[in-house]
Amino acid sequence: AHDLKTPFNVIMGFSELLLMNFGKHPEGTKKKYIARINQSAQNTLILLDNLLQWSRSQQSSMIFNPVNESIEKIVKQGINEVKDAALHKNIRIKLRVDTKGVYVIADPQMLTTVIRNLITNAIKFSEKESTVQIRVGSIAEEKMALVTIADKGVGMSVETIAGLFNLETNRTSIGTAGEKGTGLGLVLCKDFINLHKGKIWVVSEIGEGSSFFFTVPLADK
Repeated sequence: AHDLKTPFNVIMGFSELLLMNFGKHPEGTKKKYIARINQSAQNTLILLDNLLQWSRSQQSSMIFNPVNESIEKIVKQGINEVKDAALHKNIRIKLRVDTKGVYVIADPQMLTTVIRNLITNAIKFSEKESTVQIRVGSIAEEKMALVTIADKGVGMSVETIAGLFNLETNRTSIGTAGEKGTGLGLVLCKDFINLHKGKIWVVSEIGEGSSFFFTVPLADK
């Protein structure tokens, strides 16, 4: 609830500015205010979605429904869900698929949530007009698909990494444009990847950016 107050305050503040002096504001100012309202509404939706999914997972009421699905298709869906956030900071998302036609055994909704949260994090901690790199490959000997989401943002300390996927030790940080979050996103990612019998980890260094990796089982051909 505390984290939800920030985007709501932004929405209320800028909408009040528009209502009070709509005719006096230049068109460029109006567009800027509306863009801030839109971005805050999107942030609120992501926070609420993570909160609801986390709540369901804690109550064991979330249904895990793995199917054979294209990993490239799932990744592209995750990218599509965050393209507006990337556009807001003029961040380019580049996708590299090492092997075409790779199918995994996965719950598409859960995996899309994982990808969306990881890309959102990369955008959050990247500077404007930078690039987020996404790579899709596989580890043949382990029969696993491997997805990498890398940024050249602020990076993390060893201490931060150690508590990253634990709700009790995860501490939310302010993004490069003042973005906030609940800390639930990465906790959800770990829970969902664990359900897939995969692994998730991160390599990061302060000032050098972060690379998140996760694996999910390949489907039998």
